Amino acid sequence: MLVGPDLNGADKILFFDGKKGLCATAEGRPALFETTDGGKSWLKITNDTLRANNYHIPAIKSLGGLRYIAVFYDDILIGEFGKGYRKQTWDSEDAFPPCLYDAGWSDAFVLENRHIWVSSGNGVVYSSDAGETWECRAPNTLRQHKFIVFLDSLVGSSSNRYGANYTKDGGHTWTQSKFVGGSFSEFYGLILSGSNSAFLVGSALFRSDDSGATFRHVMQVFPACSSFAFCDANYGWIGGERKFMQTTNGGTDWVDIKNDTLFYTNHYNFTGGISPVSCDTVFAVGGGYLYYNFNARNLVSVEEENQIGIAGFQIYPNPTDGLVTISTAEDVVSATVMDMLGNVAMSVGFERATEKNTLDISPLPRGVYMVRVEATNGMFSRMIIKN
Repeated sequence: MLVGPDLNGADKILFFDGKKGLCATAEGRPALFETTDGGKSWLKITNDTLRANNYHIPAIKSLGGLRYIAVFYDDILIGEFGKGYRKQTWDSEDAFPPCLYDAGWSDAFVLENRHIWVSSGNGVVYSSDAGETWECRAPNTLRQHKFIVFLDSLVGSSSNRYGANYTKDGGHTWTQSKFVGGSFSEFYGLILSGSNSAFLVGSALFRSDDSGATFRHVMQVFPACSSFAFCDANYGWIGGERKFMQTTNGGTDWVDIKNDTLFYTNHYNFTGGISPVSCDTVFAVGGGYLYYNFNARNLVSVEEENQIGIAGFQIYPNPTDGLVTISTAEDVVSATVMDMLGNVAMSVGFERATEKNTLDISPLPRGVYMVRVEATNGMFSRMIIKN
């Protein structure tokens, strides 16, 4: 569901829990924002002038607890939620190795809350002490590489829009990855699953199970997707323009998710980023809007929606002014209405189970709710808007 005010240029998010989170924007004047209420309101915390680039998307990664690293085109911010940040900027060739001067930062990967790799247009910068000191690696080797991940302190993978490389010595040297099957035009993201498989996503999805040496084609993706995340070894999500997919088996199979069971909104854009707090609580951003879902593991796929439709499950009208009708091919036993934070707002038991029942949510405030219906032969959920 859609939460909070419009965030012009919202590109990347990081949530520490269901309330505290960060959002980085790139359009206009790049900035970093904090929220303490799950995205309903935001406070700008950057007073510095941060440099923008039309083709650059910031990155925000956790350093453990409430600490974080935020990467903008020319700046690296190391901070702690609610306590400010310090800006690491190298504004002269004498201040830092020339290979990274004015190269443009692209992505960051954090391992064990202290090892940090940041990719740039000309190479990789590395810190072993959570950003206190840095060193240059692979100067002038990884040209325009945007994304980077590491399995351990030695083995990692990096990619640009048109290919990938892997390293076995912590990023000092890199070897070009091989691609098997399928075709692609551009890549927009690289991520590790909970089982340490590497995934490249864009106009196609590729997977590597050998530390980035070989990427094998999984499927074509249309429209192209640019954001994705895993919450554990099984559950993961891919987002794009009017596209949201889920896997429940570590990336082997993916299904399209039905819009109105997800983040019910007309915008439906997940190009910016996905930040799972847990496998049940997921935030996503794109097109200047923030979305939130508190029941992510029970999302309904398009295929399942069609099957449910055949079975006759409906909740209408939606949106509603108060009265809704629950209709199924099975007898309805009870209905539970939950707010956006997962709190039970209303629970109704139907003494006489029938195939059609009326639920009155007029006492509830305006907003978006999840209605979970228990029938004699199953349980179904729908997002519903209360006018």
